[in-house]
Amino acid sequence: PQTGIITPGRMDVKSSLEMIVWVAVGGRGTLGGPILGAIGVSLAYSFLTSQFPGSWLYFLGVLFITVVLFFPQGAVGVFANLKRGKPTTPKPVNGDGQAGTNLSGDALHLTPSTATAAATAASLLAVKRVEEPA
Repeated sequence: PQTGIITPGRMDVKSSLEMIVWVAVGGRGTLGGPILGAIGVSLAYSFLTSQFPGSWLYFLGVLFITVVLFFPQGAVGVFANLKRGKPTTPKPVNGDGQAGTNLSGDALHLTPSTATAAATAASLLAVKRVEEPA
């Protein structure tokens, strides 16, 4: 039997969401970004599942929301900004569709990236609840 191969039966919701997080953490728009994200997230998975069993999906949701809100270009974007001498955290957005939230008055307006982060985090938590035995 072959080991280490991914088949369509192995591609459940949890695996698909992990791949989305790889890309978000590493950085979109480059080849190296998702590879870097996959390595980093896999290392975190190995460490966290041995130290804190059962909390992986919670960590994954928090990681995804943090990256989307504060580091929309991922690790590759952070490294590029550091190389250019620019700050790594984005300025507050003004509703133009960039990552983050826009506070105007007392209302909280979600940008597309923030809404995606919230939906993905909700999916991760739903998957966690389904996997836990009753």
